[in-house]
Amino acid sequence: MKKLLLPILFFLAAWSVNATEKEIIKAPLTDVIVYSQGAQLTHRSNFTVKTGVSEIIIEGISAQIDAKSIQVKATGNLTILDSRYSLFYPQPGPVSEDGIPVKIKKEIAQLEDSLKNLGYDIQEIQDEIDVLMASKNMISNNGQMKGQGRVSDSLNFLKSAVDYYQLKITEINKKLLSLNRRKSEKQEKKRKMEERLSDLRNYQNGAGFIDPNKNKPIPRVIVTVKCNEPVNGKITLSYLVSNAGWSPLYDLRSDSETGKISLTYKSQVYQNTGLDWNDVKLSISTNNPYANKTKPELSPWYIDYYNYQQQVRKESSNAPRVLSNQAFNMGYAMTDSYSEESAKTAADFTKVVNQLISAEFKIDLPYTIKSNGEQHIVF
Repeated sequence: MKKLLLPILFFLAAWSVNATEKEIIKAPLTDVIVYSQGAQLTHRSNFTVKTGVSEIIIEGISAQIDAKSIQVKATGNLTILDSRYSLFYPQPGPVSEDGIPVKIKKEIAQLEDSLKNLGYDIQEIQDEIDVLMASKNMISNNGQMKGQGRVSDSLNFLKSAVDYYQLKITEINKKLLSLNRRKSEKQEKKRKMEERLSDLRNYQNGAGFIDPNKNKPIPRVIVTVKCNEPVNGKITLSYLVSNAGWSPLYDLRSDSETGKISLTYKSQVYQNTGLDWNDVKLSISTNNPYANKTKPELSPWYIDYYNYQQQVRKESSNAPRVLSNQAFNMGYAMTDSYSEESAKTAADFTKVVNQLISAEFKIDLPYTIKSNGEQHIVF
């Protein structure tokens, strides 16, 4: 028996040493590059892993991720072994014999009891309101208050009656206001509880669900790393999504006094990726990540070789012309100087990066674009 137990202990010890540690992190979205078709989303977050092999599970990403476009970078003394996309399905809660979750049945019973008590409270408040209203009507309809008293009534008696009327009516009105406020609050609470109870009963009867997103699968990117010591670092995740894009807009204006024309290049951005872009660094690119990127090789035909050499020498001798920021306003815009300083636009914070076959406009301003498919003019 001892000989059999010893290998089992060694196996358990080895398994505990080589067991994979898991850390779940929420990586916020920080940067977005919008293409004519699709977008590249970048998430950044901090992480902490122990010695050995660990899995960094990144949540908070778009469910429409292109798994083949995943790119992961990290800082720290570790090695990235693997990265993969996965869907995590939350486990449903315990259910009773009739198939209804125990938690839901308890909540239904609690709501029914709370609604019954709320009904008693509202009725008690209404009874106090009725008593105060009767007292108010009694005072208001009194003959002395209506001026129907005897002619022999003294002036002091009339004055005391008026003072009493003002004091009591003011006191009653304050109490009525307070009671009506309490009644309104309890009625609103009762209405919400009744809506919740209706949803729970519909779920119990199979007519619907309480929260369709509660047990919805959670998209994850699992990054496997290995290190020889505990590491605190930063991880960067980027990937492509398809339900986003932009289209160009042109703002052409002319000034009759100066005879100048201003052309401003703008973009109309939309996204429906299932993930809101909150305060992200936005870039607009003319590139298409899904298109073929093979550079074409063109063979030039020279009609006149001598003239061609002369033109090359002439172009090489000329210094390159640099457009100023005022003359180049996102689309070669020409602007005029005004006596008053004009408000800045996103174009003043935009940097143009010319690539081999495309251009990218990097906007140094935070943008928020909801995942609803609406068009947004960003610059």
